[in-house]
Amino acid sequence: MQSLNFNKTNYDGIKRGKRTTIRLGSWPSMELGPAALECRSEMTACEVEITEIRQVRLRDLGLSEAVADGFNSTEELREELERCYEKCISGFEPVTVFRFKLPNE
Repeated sequence: MQSLNFNKTNYDGIKRGKRTTIRLGSWPSMELGPAALECRSEMTACEVEITEIRQVRLRDLGLSEAVADGFNSTEELREELERCYEKCISGFEPVTVFRFKLPNE
C-alpha cells in the first residue's frame, strides 16, 4: 500500500480535521486510492482514501489550501515546509497537494 509519512504534530492534525497534506516536489509514484498515513516516531498509522492529487507552484497556493493543511496562512505553511525539509523554499518550487478522506466520511 502506498504511504505518506507525517511528523507527530502534523499527524495529530488529522484528529482535528486535517484532510490535506502539501509536500515539496512532484510525487509521480502516488496515485488516487487507498493509502496509509504514517507517524513512524509514534509507530502508528491510519488508512485513508486519497481523493485528489494536484501539483502546483508554492506561490499558487491560496489561504484555503493552507487552512485545509492546518495552517492559518500560506506563510505559516511555507515556514513548516522549510522546517520539515530543512531548506529555504521559494515560491517557484513545485509542491504536491494531497487531499484525503478517512473511512466512513
